[in-house]
Amino acid sequence: MTGVLTGAVKMKYNSRDAVNGDPKVMFSPYRVPVHWYDRVFNDQMEAFTENIEEYEYSNAKKGWKEYKENFEEEFGCESLDFRWWEYEGRGREKGEKAPLIVILDEFYNTVWQRIADDEGLVLMASEYHRPQFYRPGTPRYGAREEEVEVYRRLIERMCEKYNIDRSRIYIFGLSYGDMTAYMMVRRYKELFAGAIFMNGTMRGASLLEYPLPDDLVLPTLHLRSDSDYNVDGFFDGLNFDAKGNKGWLKHIKARNVGLLRKQWIACSKTKIHPLISSDRDSFLLVYEGENVPMIYNELTGHSHIAPVSYAQVAWELICNVYRRNSDGTIEAMGDMPITYDKGAIGLAMGKRQAYVDHKVVELSAPSMILEPAENTPFEHILFAEENVNKESFYASVDILSKGFGIEYEVENVENNSVWTAETPDDRITLDDKIIHFNCGDDQYDVYVNCSFARKNGRFINLGRPALFVDGSLMIPVKEYAEMLGMYCSVNNGAAYITDHPAELGYTAAIILREEILEGEWIVLYEAKIETEGNGSAAAEGGGLIREGDSLTIHVKPGEEGSMEEFAPRINGLEVPYFDLGNNKYQVQNIFGDVTVKIIFGS
Repeated sequence: MTGVLTGAVKMKYNSRDAVNGDPKVMFSPYRVPVHWYDRVFNDQMEAFTENIEEYEYSNAKKGWKEYKENFEEEFGCESLDFRWWEYEGRGREKGEKAPLIVILDEFYNTVWQRIADDEGLVLMASEYHRPQFYRPGTPRYGAREEEVEVYRRLIERMCEKYNIDRSRIYIFGLSYGDMTAYMMVRRYKELFAGAIFMNGTMRGASLLEYPLPDDLVLPTLHLRSDSDYNVDGFFDGLNFDAKGNKGWLKHIKARNVGLLRKQWIACSKTKIHPLISSDRDSFLLVYEGENVPMIYNELTGHSHIAPVSYAQVAWELICNVYRRNSDGTIEAMGDMPITYDKGAIGLAMGKRQAYVDHKVVELSAPSMILEPAENTPFEHILFAEENVNKESFYASVDILSKGFGIEYEVENVENNSVWTAETPDDRITLDDKIIHFNCGDDQYDVYVNCSFARKNGRFINLGRPALFVDGSLMIPVKEYAEMLGMYCSVNNGAAYITDHPAELGYTAAIILREEILEGEWIVLYEAKIETEGNGSAAAEGGGLIREGDSLTIHVKPGEEGSMEEFAPRINGLEVPYFDLGNNKYQVQNIFGDVTVKIIFGS
């Protein structure tokens, strides 16, 4: 199915500067690329002080050993001055082969240290390290081949030094370390039995130039935080001042990690429809492959750094489950301790399908987000309650049977119900429909075009009415879910309903509406150009732009005139633009209605 929506997605962004316990504002100004310095995250570096000597002494006291080595002369290039730490778990028995965890840019993690003590692990943790590969004419992003080779050598040394079990070597990367881990497994896939990637900032252009090999069989866990605004560039390699627009950064981040996720799905030959496990602020999507899974985990309300306890998640889902046999095959040593959501419902705006208990079912009409107009019967029925949301997620009424598993009937009754407001002119006649259904021991009667319902004969207020839209009977899913004792989260044009609290993340919503549910739905946004002064401007392709595409504007100043201001906004938010030359300007990665104000001078 193909359809068109105009200006339909109303994205709302978390404006908090400090989330997940980060003690300081993350980026100022918000420039791309964004780098982290003086990293103080939660308790991940418990011993951190401004005195680096005391910091190092404290970690050494815990059993970490520091090493430094410079490889610049050997490789003939700069930025190969390496510094790393090693830790041998206290629970390791003498002579026993130990699993090795290679931790890039997320070191001194107390939880890893305690797991190492309990399980007899050996840890190798790198310092924040940033040599980069170069592409002519573009910025520099990602680990160079020389850096990847150095890490391979260090792993070999660790194997000899600590009697490492070569069937159980795992790599764990955060941020730039995520990007380095990507390059490591791409080149030396035979070394590892599993990989964990956390909030990498690699841009799409780099991923396209350095794709994963088709024969890469490796169990992977990808952690993404939905309030992570760390972005290292765009598909075309251009940088810009994001002017504090976190919504813009979040959108670009989602596009980049989406490309990476699709690469892993392709090389792992996984199923398109994942199994989902959710728990309040975490969405875990397990894509089962022919031999190994690809696990995608999004944390809502978290920033660039993950909770310190995430080491335990990586251990339980990857490092304690998989090993690589001598013939190169991956073997599962046990099951992942995951409880999948049962009976959960996923819906997406514009989609006729729903994702029910990990299977796609067909509905009678596409789901939609409805925004009531002012001074309509709908507003009067709600008695103009100020606390009622101005929009709500609706699905066709057969979601009751196909999603909730509830048999229902729609009864025609005589049209004799009239609601009277304060004045005679506001009298409202209701449609003659009542939806009847039972849920457990409770009986429900829900009136169409009315926010009231009856539960076991007693009136309750749902806050949203069932409505007829284009001949289809639609119900507000969040209100119905709550009425039935379930939880519903709506985000970024999608909804997720479960029997327990679960907050749908920004990128998880994109996965639901663009990858899991079938069919193509094209979202178009409107472009409006406002000009002042002596000149004119026109947009290429007319006034509609597909979501994710670019808007190119031709500017024509009047004779002996010039352009003094070019100010684009998306959904009212100031966004950057690019000067393409020859009086052409471009706004990229459209995710909402665009207004461009252009002022010409004489």
